[in-house]
Amino acid sequence: MPEIIFTDITETVPSQFYPKPAKNFIPNWIKHLPPYIKDTGSMTGKKCIPMLDAVMSGYMIVITDDLKISKGEDGFTSYEWKDGLGIEFHDAKQLETNQKAGGKNIPKWVSPWSIETPKGYSCLFVAPLNSDPIPFEVFSGVVDTDSYFFPVSFPFTLKDDNFTGIVPAGTPIAQVFPFKRESWKSRFATKTTSKIRQSYRIISGSYRNGYKKYLRKQKSFE
Repeated sequence: MPEIIFTDITETVPSQFYPKPAKNFIPNWIKHLPPYIKDTGSMTGKKCIPMLDAVMSGYMIVITDDLKISKGEDGFTSYEWKDGLGIEFHDAKQLETNQKAGGKNIPKWVSPWSIETPKGYSCLFVAPLNSDPIPFEVFSGVVDTDSYFFPVSFPFTLKDDNFTGIVPAGTPIAQVFPFKRESWKSRFATKTTSKIRQSYRIISGSYRNGYKKYLRKQKSFE
């Protein structure tokens, strides 16, 4: 089994704020969602395996210290923290054509984590998938973590430009998907194949959970 190594370069991060498998961060909205609609018996999103697999795949990186976000009378958003590496900024011109950036300097959470994967493996970093509401959204990126070992930091935007408050340590900021680098090519077909027909037959022939029972492949992130 391939191994991903997270190294705290500060040697100070409390263990409860270490990166962990994303399956440990099931969103509350999924936990509280009933599996079936009471009136009709139809399945809800809680039974949607592709959505749940997205939530539970990979690893979650969390902020390691409380982050206080304030807004001054001039409208400038400021960030304060009591420990840790905190926030740096990218110049607004680096993303001046990006609508989410809004023409403002881009805050970046400075991560303490060096990440190492086996030769031939990279990591995709995205905002937590299907998550509970969080005040920020990181920009996605791919890093070849088999050769680049300096910590990967996370530029982000506030979803609500007027947000103020304290974001507690332990709040997920980025979901990490290690993947093997391979070359791909695409092609197109116009006729339904036997594989497609068989897959459809399995799903349509099951009252419930056909995909989960017969077609889904197990994933493991420890």
